[in-house]
Amino acid sequence: MSSYTAPLSDIRFALHDVLKVEPLFARLGFADATADVVDAVLDEAGRFSTTVLAPLNSVGDEIGCVLDQASGEVTTPPGFKQAYAQFVDGGWTGLTAAPELGGRYFYDETVTQLNFARERVRLDEYYVRNWSVWMDLWILGRTLRCVITRRGAY
Repeated sequence: MSSYTAPLSDIRFALHDVLKVEPLFARLGFADATADVVDAVLDEAGRFSTTVLAPLNSVGDEIGCVLDQASGEVTTPPGFKQAYAQFVDGGWTGLTAAPELGGRYFYDETVTQLNFARERVRLDEYYVRNWSVWMDLWILGRTLRCVITRRGAY
C-alpha cells in the first residue's frame, strides 16, 4: 500500500499567499469562507484523502470497476461504496449547497460548471445514438451562424 499525505502547506500557500482567496471570497459574497474556515476544510479534506481515499488506490488498480454488459451495471472495487458514503456523511456534497439546505454555499460556480458538463455529455450521447449526415449538416449550419453572429456558442 502506498502512503499519501496531502500537501496542505503547499495548498495553503497557494490559496492564502499567492491567490489571496479570503478577500476574493468576500468580494464574491462568500464572507463565511474566512481563512480559518478554508483551513479547517483543507485539514479535513487532507485527513479524508489520507485515511479513506489513499488506501483505495491499490484495490482500485488491482480490481478496478467491472461493467456487466447485459445490465449496464457498473460494480466498483471493494471499499469504494463505503468511501463515497463517508464522503456524503462528512458533508462534502453540501459544500456548494445553500445554507438553508444545510450546505456552506462555497463557490456556486462549481455547480453551474458541473451541470454544464452533464448537459454536454447528454448531448454527446444523443449525437452518438442518432448520428446522421443531416444532423452533421444541421450542426454545421448552427456553428456557422454562431461564428457569423458571434453569439450562441456557450
